[in-house]
Amino acid sequence: MAVRPKSPDFILFFAVIALLSFGVVMVYSSSAVSAYVNFDDSYYFLKRQLIWVTLGITVMLVTLNVDYHVWRKFAKPTLLLTIVLLILVLVPGFGKVVNGARRWLGFGSIYLQPSEIAKLSMVLYSSASLARNQEKISSFIKGVVPQLCTLLPLS
Repeated sequence: MAVRPKSPDFILFFAVIALLSFGVVMVYSSSAVSAYVNFDDSYYFLKRQLIWVTLGITVMLVTLNVDYHVWRKFAKPTLLLTIVLLILVLVPGFGKVVNGARRWLGFGSIYLQPSEIAKLSMVLYSSASLARNQEKISSFIKGVVPQLCTLLPLS
């Protein structure tokens, strides 16, 4: 028997769109004067924000069409990649200091903040691990402590 895909949660979808719209308006209202003074274009930051919003919505629509079970196989590799990237931040030449903080990796003109990838990998890993060990969730020692031991060093 074929499993019918569920329809998307439209309330959640519209809540995301509303928050994105509000955020874009706030970016414009708080940066228009600065953008005009520094870049001679009051829409400079608005345009950049709209590009990222478009990219985010595109990724969201693509991931909506992927069965969530597929993400389980990416949990451990993503966690390991995150650990490597977080360590690379500390290596001179890879880790870049921006505004006095060494939190970035620089590859040419592209900068990446591994802590952002860590957020995604922590969610993927913990959800896959908890799904795999459902019977242990009710026990704090067997269900929660192993999750904390794995994820706390990343945070």
